[in-house]
Amino acid sequence: MMIKKFKPLEFSKEKLNILELNKKTGVNWIYASSGKAALYHCLQSLNIKGKVLVPVYICSSILEPIGKLGLSYTCYDINKDDLNVDIIDLEKKIIDYEISCVLVASMYGNPANMVEIELLCQKHSIPLIDDAAQSFGSKCNDKYIGTFGNAGFFSFSPGKATPGHLGAFFWTKNRDYSIKRTNHYLLHKLAYYDFYLNRLRIYEYNIFKILTYVKYVMFNLINLNNDKINEFEKSILGGILLANEKQVFRSQILESMQEELTQTPRLKLITTGAVNSNNHKIVLVCETIELAKLMIVSLNDSNIYVSNGYKLLKEGYGCSTAKSLEFKIIEIPLEDDKRKSEYIVEKLNKIIKL
Repeated sequence: MMIKKFKPLEFSKEKLNILELNKKTGVNWIYASSGKAALYHCLQSLNIKGKVLVPVYICSSILEPIGKLGLSYTCYDINKDDLNVDIIDLEKKIIDYEISCVLVASMYGNPANMVEIELLCQKHSIPLIDDAAQSFGSKCNDKYIGTFGNAGFFSFSPGKATPGHLGAFFWTKNRDYSIKRTNHYLLHKLAYYDFYLNRLRIYEYNIFKILTYVKYVMFNLINLNNDKINEFEKSILGGILLANEKQVFRSQILESMQEELTQTPRLKLITTGAVNSNNHKIVLVCETIELAKLMIVSLNDSNIYVSNGYKLLKEGYGCSTAKSLEFKIIEIPLEDDKRKSEYIVEKLNKIIKL
């Protein structure tokens, strides 16, 4: 069975209704070209100066907008249960360091306890940015992740709960914030063709990988921070949002996987399809680095797409839990394919017993 490559969530084009999205979530969303651009605008709109407190376990791309705005950062630790913020360490870092802003991410579709975090930031009079890049659609106390604090955002890319070619939405409490828009239409088109041919139709076409390379080069040469959304993209992003809201396979597959996967201290399933979550990956924590390496090699040999999680950010001192989990986390994309999920469970069980 060949399943090495994976397909993101399938969708049909639908009208993007921002007013309806605003009403549903309780905030006013503004388009940005990427998650990085959205974070840039969140920070700039709140006029953040000085040091930003960020999770030690997160995609390093968040450092680009922080650096671009001349800000510095330090990191807080995560917990073992869902790889989200360790709230005790978060408050300790707020007290120990001169923090100007807190960025909290909900990882892998697991909602962080944003109610408690929001109260904590209010207590210390520090702005909070709610990063829902990996978790839009999940909720905390029946409120959407991404809508807590002083600003927030979510984004579209192949490895997210809302998988798309590019784009993001952010909101800010600064209602006077405005953007002078630019447009790189051809680059947006190129990004979509790359996404369509190399992701959504990945089993049908094998000759378009050059698109990915060209897109990568252009993204690094052109500043897209202020780009507007193009007409052709509205129905794409609208369709992705609707598909993300309507899908039920993620929790169903993960619940089944939890039952079928051999229960052992050697391997812990972090994403379980729990109520109010929006898990889009199978995320496992291995007991040892050696087991994680074995898992990755064995799964790759079985043509299962797998990655080793994020590297800790450089400023990760004092984050003992994250350090203890480093190189032990593995991710497998979650697809709407029961046969694939059964195949993955079968392979995982065989590796555990080795």
